[in-house]
Amino acid sequence: MRSPRTPIALMRSRHSAPGFRISPSSTSGWVTTSTAASRCADFDIVAGLRLGADDYLTKDVSLPHLLARIAALFRRSDLLATPQASEEILERGPLSLDLKRLTAHWTGQRVDLTLTEFWMVHALARFPGHVKDRDGLMRDAKIVVDDSTITSHIKRIRKKFLVLDAKFDCIETVYGMGYRWNPA
Repeated sequence: MRSPRTPIALMRSRHSAPGFRISPSSTSGWVTTSTAASRCADFDIVAGLRLGADDYLTKDVSLPHLLARIAALFRRSDLLATPQASEEILERGPLSLDLKRLTAHWTGQRVDLTLTEFWMVHALARFPGHVKDRDGLMRDAKIVVDDSTITSHIKRIRKKFLVLDAKFDCIETVYGMGYRWNPA
């Protein structure tokens, strides 16, 4: 029999967690824990939350309130468990980027980009019209280089697109800021 001062952990699994000990599986991210306790001091609430509980309720909570909190916890855990939809093909006018195959096409013709150039084009085309500074381009291309190297990459990218389309002007230099993808 539990003492009236022992918190009760309500979980989505068959495991029980008496006291403030939260089972190791609750820290894996998929077990939702709610603690109901007669202890209501701030210290006890903070301790329970720090040990892994997702919510903390005192025992004087009404049944409808308890059920609403548990439903909210399940909704949150279900949202976290749902895989994020990833865009496999990014299309911006005549540009097509296949993110799984790491290939680029302009008006149906393949553009031979290096991996770094591919991710730079992706960073720019992902949000057309938005200015991307050099640090942002480095971060998205997962490289660390100086500003002049970024400028060289952009020049090479432009040349590769110009070979396929003499009117290519989708990469705009924004003086003092960075670069922007302008839709064709």
